[in-house]
Amino acid sequence: MQKILITSLAAYWTVVFAVGACGVAGLSAGIHAPDLFATAMAVAQALVALLFLWTAFAALGHGDEGVDDVARLALSAAVLVSGAVAVEQAVVAGASTPGAASTMQFAALAATYLVIRAEAAERKPRSVDYSSAVARRLAVGAAHGSMLSRLSRRGPEIVESDG
Repeated sequence: MQKILITSLAAYWTVVFAVGACGVAGLSAGIHAPDLFATAMAVAQALVALLFLWTAFAALGHGDEGVDDVARLALSAAVLVSGAVAVEQAVVAGASTPGAASTMQFAALAATYLVIRAEAAERKPRSVDYSSAVARRLAVGAAHGSMLSRLSRRGPEIVESDG
């Protein structure tokens, strides 16, 4: 179940940022945007889409050690790119605050981060402290040895006589 959830979230964000990269670059309308900032944003969104694709492939793999690091990197890059897009949209629109779509995207990225962290915590084995059980067994063993020594009367204070 864990791999399905992480994989589906990563695939969703891969599609979102890939479509965003195509939209920013003007590829969806068939026009080429000569603006340097638009090109940089398209490349950044494509890189974030690739990071989420990498997260999906890492989650599908057999090992779990790399998934958290790649997911953290992808989410950090996604927040940075989403922040840049929100600032650009606010500057173009003349607003001082980001729009509702940007706010919802930040909330969805935060929820994705929380889900991935919760799944990672669930996968880690719980460490069990056996020190009290070990101490108890040692004490029982020492008491048993002392009892056997007293029953056989071969204690350290009793000296056996020859003969």
